[in-house]
Amino acid sequence: MKFIKAFTLIELLISLSVMAVMSAILIPAFGDFSKKQSLIQVVENFRNDIELMQSKSVSGVGADTPVAPVRWGINCDCASTATNKYSIGFFSNAGAFNEVSEVIPDPVVSITCTSNPLIFALNTGFVGSTISYTITSSELPTFPKTITVSQGGQVTIN
Repeated sequence: MKFIKAFTLIELLISLSVMAVMSAILIPAFGDFSKKQSLIQVVENFRNDIELMQSKSVSGVGADTPVAPVRWGINCDCASTATNKYSIGFFSNAGAFNEVSEVIPDPVVSITCTSNPLIFALNTGFVGSTISYTITSSELPTFPKTITVSQGGQVTIN
């Protein structure tokens, strides 16, 4: 008589229960991972916008308006209260902010800063004083990210 090798019902049930336990552990972890990645993407986009404004100030690139821009920068009302949006644009000779674009990164994200606005000096890209932006998500309050722009114009993320 020839025997056929196969899995028993007990072996199949044990395998399924192990997979169910692993799934129960991994699904919540993946949810936090995707939320963290979303926050990191917002932080990277904000940093890229800061570096773009700095680059425009250094190169002296103008805007398509009759007002001659002197300095480029970022304006957000985040010094006194948290906000979820910021504007990029240039500052005219009179000191008025001319918005080029308003950015709303994510409705669950809030931005606070040490001072406002962030203005880069023409041709150097330096700022008047060190400015820090703290970006947090209401979904991950224990995972804040900080972007710091030093007086020398160096942008770092912590």
